[in-house]
Amino acid sequence: MLKRFTILFTFLLLISPVLFAADAEKATTLPADGGEPGKAYMAYSKAFASGDMAALKKMVSADRAKQMDDPQFKQMFSMMQSLQPKDIKILGGTMTSKEATLKAEGKAEGAEQKQTGEIHMILEDKVWKLEKESWKGSMN
Repeated sequence: MLKRFTILFTFLLLISPVLFAADAEKATTLPADGGEPGKAYMAYSKAFASGDMAALKKMVSADRAKQMDDPQFKQMFSMMQSLQPKDIKILGGTMTSKEATLKAEGKAEGAEQKQTGEIHMILEDKVWKLEKESWKGSMN
């Protein structure tokens, strides 16, 4: 019995990379402007800067759009706008059929401090939409 278990366990260990690799979709490299996901993010960034809530809701994932209905979100929106980097430039990224990760850079408001961003976009109803983004500052 122990010998059968050992053989079965060894077999599962050997084929597990094959099983998991079948589920993973290979990501393709995006051009410097981020391709279609990059264009969608830049449109979002412009709408965010202008404060156009109706447009923003159409440019973010359904979960994120629901969060925008929260009264606290509306109270914090102007502060969020002031923290959003300016002069954003998409540097490239990767994409699968349903998700994209963009690499970007921008500048903090009123400073020469460079910020780097990672932006996660999803394809929802055949439209690229913002799921989340994170920005980090550097002293360069």
